[in-house]
Amino acid sequence: MSNMEFSSEDKNKIIESVALFETLRKEYPHVRIIDLSLLYSVLPKEHIALVKRILAISPKQYGFKGEYHGITEVPLDLVIVRRQYVPKTKKTISTGTHFLPRAAYAAYHEMNRAMLRDIDRKVFIESGYRSCAYQLIIFLEYLISSGFDLRKTLKRVALPGYSEHGASKRQAVDFITIKEGKGKLPDFEKTKEYHWLIEYGNEFGFHLSYPKKNKLGIMFEPWHWHYERPK
Repeated sequence: MSNMEFSSEDKNKIIESVALFETLRKEYPHVRIIDLSLLYSVLPKEHIALVKRILAISPKQYGFKGEYHGITEVPLDLVIVRRQYVPKTKKTISTGTHFLPRAAYAAYHEMNRAMLRDIDRKVFIESGYRSCAYQLIIFLEYLISSGFDLRKTLKRVALPGYSEHGASKRQAVDFITIKEGKGKLPDFEKTKEYHWLIEYGNEFGFHLSYPKKNKLGIMFEPWHWHYERPK
């Protein structure tokens, strides 16, 4: 498929589609695990056709060199993560309802216990498992904010099937700290939690996916770690 360009009509359809997706966010607390059929149910036919064209894009044409993980079913062993407790306080923080496969969730808690013991801090989940449908929503939102520049968008967010957030065997987790607050993820690189993860995260099966100067065509994401069962 040749490089895709968006007409003014296409851009309007994408903007309209993202606006329609907001109804799903409001109506479905588990929106991060919805399937494509539910996503398509809120769109006109001509919008669905455009979305399918976008899903057929080959990201390698735009500089993306990551793995293809496939469009897979939602795992059956997902653990729901809602409010997250702040150590040594009665406070909780909430960044929405998230999901993690059971093994990744257990490893995350084990790792946090070690971090708390070592530096009296822990990391919180900003984003865990995302279905291909929810990944598509995020991709279209970034596409709009990037001025419909596919190359720029793909440096920041993967297409469904290429995202580690939808790959339960290589499950991505975006971490955040209590001091950052939502929306300040780039500061994560400067935190004690990040430096602890660099030194010890691998022992618990967590690996930094996109380090500085990586060759995958993706920007440096210090908050984005993936879990693989230690061998």
